[in-house]
Amino acid sequence: MDSTGVNDTTTGRHRAPRTAIRRSWTKALCAVTALALVPVAVVVTPATAGTRPSVTSLSAHRGAYWGGTAVTVRGRNFTNVTKVIFGGATAWNVHVTSATSLTVTSPWHEYGTIHVRVFSATGASSKTKADQFTFTRPSMNSKIMGGLTARQEQRISAKVRKAHHGVATARRASRWTPAMGVTALKRARSWLGLPYSWAGGNGSGPTKGVCAHNGGDLDCHVVGFDCSGLALYAWSPYKSLVHYAATQHSAAGRFHPSIGQLMPGDLVFFSGYIAGGIGHVAVYEGNGNIIEAAESGTTVRRSRLVDAIAGNGVYRGATRPTSTGKQGASPRVTSVTTQLATKGGNVIIRGRGLTATTTVSIGTATRYSFLKRTSTKLVVKAPAHAAGKATVTVSNAWGSVKRSLAYVGAPTISSLSPATGTTAGGTAVTVAGKNLTTVTSVKLGTKAVRFARAGSRLTVTMPAHDAGKVSLTLVSRFGTSNARTFTYVASPSPSPTTTAPSGHGGKTAAAPSEGRSTTPPTTPPTTPPTTPPTTSTAPATTSVPSSSASSSTAPAATPTGSPTGSPTTGTASASPSR
Repeated sequence: MDSTGVNDTTTGRHRAPRTAIRRSWTKALCAVTALALVPVAVVVTPATAGTRPSVTSLSAHRGAYWGGTAVTVRGRNFTNVTKVIFGGATAWNVHVTSATSLTVTSPWHEYGTIHVRVFSATGASSKTKADQFTFTRPSMNSKIMGGLTARQEQRISAKVRKAHHGVATARRASRWTPAMGVTALKRARSWLGLPYSWAGGNGSGPTKGVCAHNGGDLDCHVVGFDCSGLALYAWSPYKSLVHYAATQHSAAGRFHPSIGQLMPGDLVFFSGYIAGGIGHVAVYEGNGNIIEAAESGTTVRRSRLVDAIAGNGVYRGATRPTSTGKQGASPRVTSVTTQLATKGGNVIIRGRGLTATTTVSIGTATRYSFLKRTSTKLVVKAPAHAAGKATVTVSNAWGSVKRSLAYVGAPTISSLSPATGTTAGGTAVTVAGKNLTTVTSVKLGTKAVRFARAGSRLTVTMPAHDAGKVSLTLVSRFGTSNARTFTYVASPSPSPTTTAPSGHGGKTAAAPSEGRSTTPPTTPPTTPPTTPPTTSTAPATTSVPSSSASSSTAPAATPTGSPTGSPTTGTASASPSR
């Protein structure tokens, strides 16, 4: 929180008024003090009303004055409990576990020993020695609210300051530039890990803080920054800021950007413990993060803006230091990713002056952080979206540009025609469905197969495959389709050898071979020949004498039909050799 209060005319130091300190239980004006700000309802286990309660023991009798000590209270008649009081302060997180036991968290309280009293519908417990509780002052070795001890803070501070290195400073302009904001951010970020110290820090670096009875009782022993000290150090090369968060909000610059317009180096403000004002400031880093000095017992850290808003009360807006108004030009976008899978992915935006981009909206989703941001290129993660068009809006503090993006679904198969084919392969299958123009490969099982595109359909030539069922799927950069089943069946067997009865004793006749006439023989006569043909059991031989004409052995004659229908009989005889 901020070092707020009134000016001490004797020392010139900005000091908190005593009345304000006594009202606050917070350890430091940059402390996150949600427990003190949020009233907690009493959780009561139903029980029968009886006599007034009494306290017989406490599990803890000591605790820091800023509260937060868990205490189990034991006694009698803890029925219809309405509240538990530590001295004059109401306890937090009261939970009645039985008629004889309840748990509470100690509240902020001044130093000293007090009585813990339980109130119910039937009255209040009496003060006894058993219910005494002492609120203690912190020592150099006791944990401060943030968790560190003052001794630990001293050692950490010395180590961080020894290792610290300065950062390059961008040229100072008459009014805000993005480079000046980046320099301020780098200066704040260079002190990550340095302990918080209330009222600590100036334009030159960290200093010892002020010991104050607000949780920062030992900060005068610790060299560090508080929240507004870190902010004024960050911007000191360009503007002299006062060590007071509320004044920084109003006087640092004229432009107060919305969350969607935040740029690196902008100062963001919160109510903190001051319900109607400003009690905390941080430096915006970008990508939804801030650099802050939050509270005593912690170090300068990186936090998410949304967490800081939740833990520091009301968000009070932002200021761009050295700004003279809403200055600058809208983004200049030359191209945007035109197609994206419905599951989402990276959108690439190209143009000029993109360093000043504050948000990118895709449909209804807004992105404050980027995977990459340069003056000519933005890369942003787009969310999942239904198939169809979405508007991409690129914004900075001075305007926005809109482009169109198409979300494309994975291909789908509605039918295969035909859905069966032989194991020999070669079947041409027509694939019908949606988003087929984006298909880059077709898989049969796990193997890629050849395909051709014809308008809105695909033709796949099926390879040879064993008989059975196999899945066919389509692949594109937008996803993989549903699977359809193609069935392979065995190829038909070759034609078998044919047999026919012979006119000569029923012998088998071979099927005609290639090149032989398949014209059936002339129909034999209905009357058998009177003399059967002579059958030779040995092949006929031909003897060719050198001095005479050749004689040949003729084959057995077969009956042939005559014009009158009478059979003609012929015999074959061998010519005798000379």
